[in-house]
Amino acid sequence: MKYFKYISLSTVLIILDQYSKQLAIEHLAQGQMYGYVNNFFRLIFARNPGAWGSLGSDWPSPLKEISLILIPTLVLGYIFYSLFSNKTNKLEKWSYSLILAGGIGNLIDRVKDGSVIDMFWFGFEKYKYLQTNIFNLADVYVMIGVGFLLLNYFVEKKSEKSQSKA
Repeated sequence: MKYFKYISLSTVLIILDQYSKQLAIEHLAQGQMYGYVNNFFRLIFARNPGAWGSLGSDWPSPLKEISLILIPTLVLGYIFYSLFSNKTNKLEKWSYSLILAGGIGNLIDRVKDGSVIDMFWFGFEKYKYLQTNIFNLADVYVMIGVGFLLLNYFVEKKSEKSQSKA
């Protein structure tokens, strides 16, 4: 029961991710775009056969499966193990829950369909460096989780420096 809240969070987030992808399949035609706030935020349906920014989408079959399915599965296994480790603090556990949810959400797509469903885009069309790739909720979970891990790292480093000066 000690880890129930972390597993529950991951489970709920995976369900939300898969539901949002199903909505995208049902309501957004391939390549169709709905723009909001002067097209700064867009809903666009895309199937991404690679990783972030379609990285690896054109790689040969064994390399692609190893890079996009096997390695992420091993990383997720390590994150799952770390979630249950007594060496991790609460913020790390919440971070791992988010990363686990995002990783599993995208892995489900890759195994099931051979591609990940993406649907969100932010940015200024005229400025290439002020826009995102098309992404999904699972990507958001991973980014927030990594952000929390970085925050935790810097807070711990600051604490270590304070303790060493005392």
